[in-house]
Amino acid sequence: MRPRMASVNARGRVRKRTGSRMFRRLRAMKSWRLTAADADGVEITPSAALIDRVAAVHRFGETDRVGHLLGFSEDDHNTALEIASDLLAPAAR
Repeated sequence: MRPRMASVNARGRVRKRTGSRMFRRLRAMKSWRLTAADADGVEITPSAALIDRVAAVHRFGETDRVGHLLGFSEDDHNTALEIASDLLAPAAR
């Protein structure tokens, strides 16, 4: 497979990569907490439990409820289950 060609602007110059769009807030210092663990080092942890949970799900493949991450209500959750059951068993109608 050939490597991806660099994208160029109107002048023919190579564009800079702007970085990923996912997890933008994790680049900000306010999202992290620095703690002096001992005299030899520093511990860097996420400042909020939600950030820590999303990072664990993303990085280590842990599971989490979809509604928790996306903000679905109980009615949205039930509607999604009904649609999924209709799609999986169309002959049952």
